Amino acid sequence: MSASLLAENLAALVSDVDEQGDAARGALVYRRRELACTGCHAIGPVGPAIGPNLVAVGGAATTEYMVESILKPNAAIAEHYENVVISLTDGTVRTGVVSYHTEAETTIRDAAQRGAEVTIAAAQIHRKQSLPSLMPAGLAD
Repeated sequence: MSASLLAENLAALVSDVDEQGDAARGALVYRRRELACTGCHAIGPVGPAIGPNLVAVGGAATTEYMVESILKPNAAIAEHYENVVISLTDGTVRTGVVSYHTEAETTIRDAAQRGAEVTIAAAQIHRKQSLPSLMPAGLAD
């Protein structure tokens, strides 16, 4: 399905969403466990802060941006939601979104802990590497 949608004209897809979109049905899709949307995206104060909060997405983002974000999650990463993987000196790894950084420490919203903030001392960081979106491609499938 994803390949089929990606092959379509983006303007036509956007038009279809604008004309036929159903917010109630979209909310049901968002809550489907197998899609894991609720694992990263909050709506208002409910949910983790790993991905952008979806409370005002309809007013803040164009339909084109939303369609493209779902079909091509790495096409544009929302500002302040850039992902990082941090390898620690003890051999463990943390993955999430940097929320605060100084020379002494880095705080991330840890993806494995549903966005809980974890502060890591600079001395514990072996390597820090940028990641693409944690949102998987192929969600339409």
